[in-house]
Amino acid sequence: MILSECISKEQEVYQFLQSCVNPLTPSQAQAFMDYSFNPESMFCYVLNNEFQALLQTYRRTLIFSGRKTSVYIIARGFYKKGCKSKLDELIEAAIATASKSSLFILADTREPSLYRRLGFGKVSTQVESEMIEVYALQTDSQKIRLWDREEDLYPLYLQFMSFFDGSIRLSEQEFMDCLEARSDFGDKIYICGEPGNVKAMAIASPHPEGILLSTLIYSDPGGLLELLRYFDSLYDVVRLRYSKAENLDALADLEVFPQSSLMMKICDLAALNRWQNTNAETFEDVFKQLQAPQWNYLY
Repeated sequence: MILSECISKEQEVYQFLQSCVNPLTPSQAQAFMDYSFNPESMFCYVLNNEFQALLQTYRRTLIFSGRKTSVYIIARGFYKKGCKSKLDELIEAAIATASKSSLFILADTREPSLYRRLGFGKVSTQVESEMIEVYALQTDSQKIRLWDREEDLYPLYLQFMSFFDGSIRLSEQEFMDCLEARSDFGDKIYICGEPGNVKAMAIASPHPEGILLSTLIYSDPGGLLELLRYFDSLYDVVRLRYSKAENLDALADLEVFPQSSLMMKICDLAALNRWQNTNAETFEDVFKQLQAPQWNYLY
């Protein structure tokens, strides 16, 4: 049986997160429950009163051609061994639900074929690269330090997102919840710049051979370059995740690895045209209207 919410099932969800495929540690599961769990938008597949799969979804604000709308996000799935097909059924159920009330649905995936079958198209690519060498470009020396959870990084996030279109715009609370969740998950957040004038931030995750900078947010290339130099001086292996549209190969020599695809579905093209006062006929027509690339990797 598929349920579209997990209200009053917090303890069962917490336990399932630690017993599913690729289980979370108790502290990671608690971080998920504290900052990422939304029972009203978590789909669950139940068989004999036990969870077989869970799917967390969200609604977020999307800025599209300078105007606000909502986007439905297929965020994160969990499933028992042998139950991957149950997760796919939850994804289909969530998409069917969202299609009735949203203009857009978004999913970041390494398995785009399922989403293509359900009417999604690819709108951007997330790259994972290993940094070979940081280029010797001239920049002002900046202080690199760990975020102390008190400093306000939301202005940096807003400035970074102003470079993009067709993208999620988190509220300050949503943004802080993302940072708190990642910190409690075991990641470290490094920032470049003085208090009140932060130029760049990186969310750093452990990697078997070095470190993974899984999220990069910056106001200018100089601050980002200082961060890259800092990690290059400390680790033999530095991996980066970023949008292909960011063109980070201008700052460093990068070896590119397998990529994930950001997929979006337009649920009602006629309604979108009325909202935008356009006459787009295809998926491609809609995204040609954007004034800048998309960036949708923090939600």
